[in-house]
Amino acid sequence: MMSKALHDRGARGVLAGIIAISRETGSYLIAEGVENEQLLEFARNAHTLTGGSIRGIQGVQGYLFGRPAVGTPDIESLAWRGDVLLATPASLVA
Repeated sequence: MMSKALHDRGARGVLAGIIAISRETGSYLIAEGVENEQLLEFARNAHTLTGGSIRGIQGVQGYLFGRPAVGTPDIESLAWRGDVLLATPASLVA
């Protein structure tokens, strides 16, 4: 969804709807598939899709930050990169 939303107006509309629902319900929204700096910057500014001043996406995951882990890994740590929260699977910390 993230990479498609960069170039597709319809995908941006779907993402804006997801952000609005997340904001309305107080849910924590994590963007999957953040594989390069361009997508990270898009995630940082996604709140502008809904005209809101509150962050739309609070966390990201993708190849930019590490390779996929098998199964559902335990979270070893949370760290901020700029203003985006990253989760590090325990399997990648050794």
